[in-house]
Amino acid sequence: MQPISLVASEGRCPSLFSFSSSFYRSVPIPYTVYTMECDLKAAKALIGNVSTLADLIDYQDGSVVSRTIIDRDVGTVTLFAFDKGEGLSEHTAPFDALVYLVEGSAEITISGKRHELAAGQMIIMPANDPHALRALTRYKMVLVMIRSNEKEG
Repeated sequence: MQPISLVASEGRCPSLFSFSSSFYRSVPIPYTVYTMECDLKAAKALIGNVSTLADLIDYQDGSVVSRTIIDRDVGTVTLFAFDKGEGLSEHTAPFDALVYLVEGSAEITISGKRHELAAGQMIIMPANDPHALRALTRYKMVLVMIRSNEKEG
């Protein structure tokens, strides 16, 4: 699969990307987002400083916005803002992923089972299980993915 190269809007730091739902429906997941020097500076500015997750990302009408908070070989932490009705179509990921809702409400479907989550709630999406996300209201979430093939003992 070919990685997709994206450039942020003029005047916006490339660590913040917005995509319409049609983008997510048309792009096979996984995809790769390439960022520029500004992304590294923005991420480094968070280290050792107190932040409020909800303030680190803004909603955009008709879009899903993402911001990488941590990107390491062993895992990622990504913040998302979904406009109402937007979502990610069903896909799989090779590793377990924890989703924590910062605000709003979402429907997360895992292997055909629907779960409604509200702010303050979390769910773990198991590796290789198909899952999809849909915004019941505008919502912000943190996605934590640890890249490991180790099984729990």
